[in-house]
Parts: sequence; structure tokens; C-alpha cells
Amino acid sequence: MPDAINIPKEEALPVLTANLVPCHLQYNGPANTREYFTPSKSIEVNSSGENEHIAHFRGLKLVGETVSFGPPGYKGFLINKSESIECVDQNQAEETSQGDEQLATVNTYNAVAQFGDLIVYGHDSKVAPNCQWKLMDEWTQISNVIHD
Repeated sequence: MPDAINIPKEEALPVLTANLVPCHLQYNGPANTREYFTPSKSIEVNSSGENEHIAHFRGLKLVGETVSFGPPGYKGFLINKSESIECVDQNQAEETSQGDEQLATVNTYNAVAQFGDLIVYGHDSKVAPNCQWKLMDEWTQISNVIHD
């Protein structure tokens, strides 16, 4: 069975603004963030007249900017991944010599929210122009050229 992506009707999904902060957590369980973190965020105009998103995370200043996905209508989705083990179709796979069935891991991706804006943060300054997230608009343009 192949992996699956499940996206319900977009009207049913909440709309949010995605924020990418420059950190990585080696933890995937529940966390009582309201007790330990007090979010602060503001929008300031820099010397060149551009809006900058200013936030502080554990005392460190983060400077962010909005990154577009490409042409209007492109959206991003926040997904949850789940894995399950399922039997492989007997028509496609032979049983082992002991008569056991073949098992395969199947990944299922379920959309839980959608977003149109992505704010990418850097430490004390905006992220570099060659940051992978800032190049998404170029990737979508190249994809459109290749597939049109």
C-alpha cells in the first residue's frame, strides 16, 4: 500500500501564519509551553523602509521577514505524520519460506491547518538571501517552467 496524503476541504482547516525560528528541538512529546515561554512579537520599520518582524526567544532577538510561496493561490499545510505496518498485497509479493506475510511501513500525512504566509527568522538580523526558505519562490517558478 502506498503512502497517503490526506487534505480535507480547505474550508475545514484553520488558517494560520507559519513562523520558522532558527532552532532545533530533540523532543517530540507534549510540552507545557504556556508555563515556560511568553511570546513577544512586534513589527518595526527598518532604515530602508521595510517591515521587519521582531521577536524574542529565551532572551535572543530574532528578526524575520515574510517569504512568499510563489504565484497567488499557493498554500502551505501543517501536517501530522503517522506510520502503520500493513500487510503487502499477496498478488504483488510472495510469502516467505515460513509462510509469513510480507509487512511494509505505510506513512500517512494528515493536514491539520493551512497557511499562506511564512515568516522566516534569523538571529539578530534577517536570514541570508540564499536561505532555502527564501528561495521557495524561485523553486516554484522553475517548476512552472519545467511543467508547462
